[in-house]
Amino acid sequence: MFLFLQHCIDKVSVPETEMVHAHVIKTGTHEEFFVMSFLVNVYAKCGVMVNARKVFDNLPRRNVVVWTTLMTGYVQNSQPEVAVEVFGDMLESGSFPSNFTLSIALNACSSLESITLGKQFHAFIIKYRISHDSSIGNALCSLYSKFGSLDSSVKAFSTIQSSDLGMQVHSLSIKLGHESNLRITNSLVYLYLKCGCIDEAKNLFNRMEYKNLITWNAMIAGHAQAMDLAKDNFSAQQTGTEALGMYLKLNRSGRKPDLFTLSSILTVCSRLAALEQGNKYMPRLLNQGFYQM
Repeated sequence: MFLFLQHCIDKVSVPETEMVHAHVIKTGTHEEFFVMSFLVNVYAKCGVMVNARKVFDNLPRRNVVVWTTLMTGYVQNSQPEVAVEVFGDMLESGSFPSNFTLSIALNACSSLESITLGKQFHAFIIKYRISHDSSIGNALCSLYSKFGSLDSSVKAFSTIQSSDLGMQVHSLSIKLGHESNLRITNSLVYLYLKCGCIDEAKNLFNRMEYKNLITWNAMIAGHAQAMDLAKDNFSAQQTGTEALGMYLKLNRSGRKPDLFTLSSILTVCSRLAALEQGNKYMPRLLNQGFYQM
């Protein structure tokens, strides 16, 4: 039966779906919850939300999957306001949303162009301490980016690891004229590094007219972390060497490194298994009072 229903989805065929539906009723298969809940999805994929809702309303019980399926259908068929109503009905029924359910609700807010409603859903996520996965993070970032709320987009992006969304937020910062804002640019550098996008971080770093210690620390620590993700020993050594080079440039810039800077450098030296490099920087640690024998 599921093969026939999947065929209907592939063909986006309403007549064939109705034929399968009639067969399901005739054979008594409509008593099977999973068959009928899947039929909700088929009708939604075919764009017939009236039929999808009829099947949904006649289900003997409803779980979060079928609630989310119905919401997704409404969003994909240009009825986001109904999707939000369904979310409310789901809560009233005692069902608790999954992360994917909330991402669909946030997408509905984007379609409705309602950042106010989106913030209410975001508050719901925070209130119930729902952990961010990529689905929620992507939806939040897209929502806030759409309305030009750069700070909120950066915060949402910081909960996930997505280079595409990082570039989306970066493009938004340029569009809004915030690329020269040091706080925002530092956040973007950090977020690129968090996603493992070393080249993007370096390109942004090199274009920055002004850099503070936070900027330098982010780059050095990011390179230290990237050594663990390197595909081979040569790449790890190259990344570590670049981190040491940045540390030397930091010193030449006249800025004084802090404990975080030096801790990152020692981590790099340790990972390079270069005791002579560690010994080279140990006198500096002693002179600056960050290390005691």
